[in-house]
Amino acid sequence: MVPLIGPWILLSVIIGFLGRRLRFGFWGYFFVSIFLTPIIGFLMLVAALPTKTMRKSIAEKAHKHGYNKAGSRP
Repeated sequence: MVPLIGPWILLSVIIGFLGRRLRFGFWGYFFVSIFLTPIIGFLMLVAALPTKTMRKSIAEKAHKHGYNKAGSRP
């Protein structure tokens, strides 16, 4: 069991790093991965909603390129 601690923590740090700009941030995804499993942390990362600022940025880029809210051009 001891040899699994190193990879477990490393995977948790990687998942936290990937989630640093998402809804729960680095610490949220890191602690989920530590306390549950890195697999659960990864699944939460994949299913995560982006933050409000990221959604706003995506919407502004889409508007700049001529797309409406439905995702199509007028």
